[in-house]
Amino acid sequence: MTAVLLFSLCLFPVMAVAQTTQAPAPVQAEAVLLTVTGAGGTALRLTAADLAKLPRQTVRAADRGQEAASFEGIPLGELARLAGAPLGDAVKHGDAPNWYVVVESKDGYHTLFALAELDPAFQNKGILLVDRKEGKPLGDTDGPLRIVAPGEKRHARWARQVTGIRVGRM
Repeated sequence: MTAVLLFSLCLFPVMAVAQTTQAPAPVQAEAVLLTVTGAGGTALRLTAADLAKLPRQTVRAADRGQEAASFEGIPLGELARLAGAPLGDAVKHGDAPNWYVVVESKDGYHTLFALAELDPAFQNKGILLVDRKEGKPLGDTDGPLRIVAPGEKRHARWARQVTGIRVGRM
C-alpha cells in the first residue's frame, strides 16, 4: 500500500504540470488595411496581400515643398472598378459624370474625386493609393496607405492614413 501511495504522490505533480501547459496561440488573420464599398453597399475588406495582387504604378511627385519622390501604389480607378464603378468601355454615354469616389482617412478626413478623373479613358492623372515611397513602406505618419495626386497645386486631396474608399452615384 505504501508503494502505491508513493507512486500516486509522484504521479500527481507530473499530471498537474501537464495540465497547465497551454496550447499554441492561434495564428492571427492578416489585418484589413482598406475597406472598399460599392454604390450598393457591398464592402470588400482588403489586406496587404490582397492589395499586392492589384495592378500597380509608380509616379514621381513633389510632396509639399520637398523634392520629387517616387511613389508606388494602385491606381484609384482600379479600386473603384473593384467596387463596381464602370470604367473605360463599360461607361455609357453620360454615365461617368454621375459617379464619384470618396476617400476616408483614419482621422475622419474625406476627399472627393469624380470617377472621370480616375478613368484612363477620360484622362491620365495618375492618382494612386500608395503604400511605398522611394521603394520603402510608408511610415506611421502617412501610412500604411495614402493618396497621391500628382500635378495638383494644392495637396488637399493627398489623404494620409487611408482606411476606406466609397464609390457612389448621384
